[in-house]
Amino acid sequence: MPQDTGSEPAGARFTHPDMWAHFAWGRAEFCDMDAADLFQIHMVDDVTGNRIGLRFRTIWAPLVFVLTALSSQPGHPRLHDRSWVPPHVAHIHPEIPALVADAALRLATGQGAFLERNRYRALHG
Repeated sequence: MPQDTGSEPAGARFTHPDMWAHFAWGRAEFCDMDAADLFQIHMVDDVTGNRIGLRFRTIWAPLVFVLTALSSQPGHPRLHDRSWVPPHVAHIHPEIPALVADAALRLATGQGAFLERNRYRALHG
C-alpha cells in the first residue's frame, strides 16, 4: 500500500510472508503495467548498486504506476493515452485520467504539475 514513512523517500512498501520490497517513486529507471493488477519496476538497489526488476500483482497497480511514472517518467505513453485505467472502473470518475494526463504533460514539458482551477472545474463539471 502506498505510504510516506518520513525517514525513507516517499514510495511504496509491499509485504508478503516470504519477501518485502520498498521503492521510492522517483528512483525508477522503468515502470509499466502489463495488466490492470500487475505492476513492474526496474531500479538500482540502494544497498548493492545492482539493477533489479520487481513485479507485483496487486489491486493498487494503477495507483502505484501513476505515482511512480509521474515522479520518474512523466513522458510515459500510458500516462498520456490513459491506458493505465482499468476498463471496469474507467466510467466511475472519467475526469481523473484526464487530470493525470494533464499533469504528466506539464511535467514532461517542464511546466510543473500544477493544475489550474478552471481546468479542474471544466473536467469535473
